[in-house]
Amino acid sequence: MITGIVPLHSDMCVKTCLAYTGPFAPLTHCPFCGEHRYEQHLDINSKTPHCQFVTLPLGPQLQALWRHPLSVSRLQDRLRCTAVLLAQHNTGSGIQDYDNVCCGSDYLDLVESGQITDNDMLLTLSMDGTQLYWNKESDTWFGIATLIDYTPEICHAKEMVLPMFVIGGPNAPKNYDSFLFPTFAHLSACQRLGLWIWDASTQSSFNTCPWFGFGTADMVGMAELNRWVSHHGRNGC
Repeated sequence: MITGIVPLHSDMCVKTCLAYTGPFAPLTHCPFCGEHRYEQHLDINSKTPHCQFVTLPLGPQLQALWRHPLSVSRLQDRLRCTAVLLAQHNTGSGIQDYDNVCCGSDYLDLVESGQITDNDMLLTLSMDGTQLYWNKESDTWFGIATLIDYTPEICHAKEMVLPMFVIGGPNAPKNYDSFLFPTFAHLSACQRLGLWIWDASTQSSFNTCPWFGFGTADMVGMAELNRWVSHHGRNGC
């Protein structure tokens, strides 16, 4: 493929209970509903999965953004904003306008300590369910990533959003972590080993660390993302 972005297919329960990843990878039956992982043929050794979901790894998508000078220039806004904020932060008057997530002291401390470098990228990850049919409950879940490196005006534009995964129905997942496992395992590898980038604007390569800045979702999705109780719960955890 031209972009180098190849979808990863992982087995999942036919009733969307869980994905056969991580600790569930060796299983042949769903521990929630008992459904077979593989289609039942006369050949007992058949390994044809009943159902799969798709993960689009973030690493190749981030690499592709640096392949054109125009997209590279759009990724420089966080650096320009950070330079202004640090100059204000280190004066007696402090930051004048808190109008950006980069104004946060946690972020600025990480930049000043050198943990977040000019070569790194900051991600916001989000997940939600969607209704594909009229008068039907949400039966498809998806995850996306947006870049804090863009200006706030364009970071949520449709063409700037990076798809992460798509989970088909028919039901909402019972174990979301198993579906998130391929995404975060890949992101963890990029953070530990570094992600090599070719910068089209400078015709040079560098190593970057994609930082997980924020995890976002609506009230229902956030309960699954951070493992809190749902909005019907009395206590948050």
